[in-house]
Amino acid sequence: MRFVLSLVTAACLTALLIAPAATVAASVTEVANPAEPSQGSVVVDAVEDWRLGGDDEEGAFFGVVGDVVVDGERQIYFLDLQLAEIQVYDTDGIYLRTIGHEGEGPGEFRRPVRMFQTATGDMGVIQRMPGNIVLLTREGDPAGQVELTEPEGGGRRFFQDGGQAGGNVMILSMEPKRDGGGMTLGMTLAAYDPEGNEVGRYMQTNRTMDFANPILREQEIGRPVWAADESGVAYLVTTFGEYEIGRFDPDGTQTAVSRREYESLPRTQGEKEEFKGRIRFGGRRMQPTIEVSDNHPDVASLHPRPDGSLWVLTSRGAEKRDGVIGVFDVYDAGGHFVKEVTVRGEGDARGDGLFFRGDRLYVVRHMLSGMRSMMAGGPGAPEPVDTDEDEDAAPIEVICYTVPPLDPAK
Repeated sequence: MRFVLSLVTAACLTALLIAPAATVAASVTEVANPAEPSQGSVVVDAVEDWRLGGDDEEGAFFGVVGDVVVDGERQIYFLDLQLAEIQVYDTDGIYLRTIGHEGEGPGEFRRPVRMFQTATGDMGVIQRMPGNIVLLTREGDPAGQVELTEPEGGGRRFFQDGGQAGGNVMILSMEPKRDGGGMTLGMTLAAYDPEGNEVGRYMQTNRTMDFANPILREQEIGRPVWAADESGVAYLVTTFGEYEIGRFDPDGTQTAVSRREYESLPRTQGEKEEFKGRIRFGGRRMQPTIEVSDNHPDVASLHPRPDGSLWVLTSRGAEKRDGVIGVFDVYDAGGHFVKEVTVRGEGDARGDGLFFRGDRLYVVRHMLSGMRSMMAGGPGAPEPVDTDEDEDAAPIEVICYTVPPLDPAK
């Protein structure tokens, strides 16, 4: 019997009940923040540099852009999840080349989820199933693979998410194993060095599903909210639904946790049903009981910035507002809530992909609807769930903004 479960969502929109597997430092710094920032609120106008795709029939075309990497020469790499390729542009948005394509040969990949740049400058593509990391030179030539250490006890391993973590790569992996009349699903978030050795583990969960009475709980089926900065320090929401952000050294040791007084945002009944509609089954048909939270998870996404600050998009900060991309809680390097920043521009934090890279913000318009459309047409997918959205997803468009630095005097 074959069982496949996928949650169709943008990485920035999900959360997970975390069972930290990392080593806890003898003294974890705990920072309790009030509801309001110490330095008040500011409004920043994102400056549009250029845009690609969308309704421009003569310009760039994207399937679903799922990740953005900028190399040391400021060349920009867009990973297309649907077309299984990487489009490369210069800093002014001028097309340079396309590298990689779908397949199983050297330098080829299927079902990509994320990408990263290695210490030697190659591009690594994280493939979902079977879990694999394919390496390409920046010109597109095959450069081998990263062979990770085998999972404990053997078996299959799928890669759900990943990304750069200093000189390492972080991987969110899933390891399903048959267990009598059900399945045990292990999920691990860990960092690996360039040789594929695990060097730090940040979380690990195990859950069992009974095929005779399947129950899917939101806190158990989503991706964790996490991010890593250029030095390899990782940030992770440590408790489902709550505003609690752990800070981890590259070796997986937790060194700090920041909390903030926050009033959770309730979900409407329609939002609950919409979330249930993201769950897709392949293979044997089952009618699971789906349990979702009454509230949106407090933290939607985490964005480390080059100045050492951490920008946090909350459930309320992601609410759609005309002319506003998102509202971010900004933390200093010590984990203190110092400012609330409203970033103005064209975008919708709840439905678009947001990628902070250096002083720029790349907004992938309609990323969530594009991912739903892509997954709904996959092998073994069920009939589409009725929603209030248009049947056809809007074309993917990428907008490149420069985000001006915050004025410390304000």
